[in-house]
Amino acid sequence: MALGALKAGSANLAVANTGVADSVDPDVPSGTQCYAWAFAKAGDAPIVHSETRRFEGGRNRVRRESAHYALCRVPALWQQLADGSL
Repeated sequence: MALGALKAGSANLAVANTGVADSVDPDVPSGTQCYAWAFAKAGDAPIVHSETRRFEGGRNRVRRESAHYALCRVPALWQQLADGSL
């Protein structure tokens, strides 16, 4: 999803997430969220970083904390990209 969003637009960053906010799948714990951050670098192939995290609480809390986490990770990942460690 993140790579598709990056390729479809002119941005140099795209963030995507998917997961379950409540108990809908017996094989996946409630609150499990998977993320992908895709970064475009001029002349280079996109760089993608992915993580899976689990959040506690009800559906709305999981969704809110998940969105917050995705956005708060951007500065650290951007720095890792600049340092060459991503």
